[in-house]
Amino acid sequence: MTEQKQKSFWSRPEGVTGALFLAAIIFGVGYITLTSLGALLAFITSTMGAFISLMVLGTSYFWHLTEKQEPYQLYVQKRDEVDDRLVCQH
Repeated sequence: MTEQKQKSFWSRPEGVTGALFLAAIIFGVGYITLTSLGALLAFITSTMGAFISLMVLGTSYFWHLTEKQEPYQLYVQKRDEVDDRLVCQH
């Protein structure tokens, strides 16, 4: 009996396809960022732009990196489950 060696995810066809899509997404985001860098800098250097950017950054930090956000995420999940049940009933 010969033992078959398990292929890693990245060596299987779906892994190669996933790697290609991931590379394309990274390239696309980089290209869009570089082509719109002037507009982004103009937005961030204005007072309102800086305020909005800091608010988005702070919200993202609070939502993803702090332990205090867990009750809020659970609340949102429960609210979505209730909305789904209401939609399914009609």
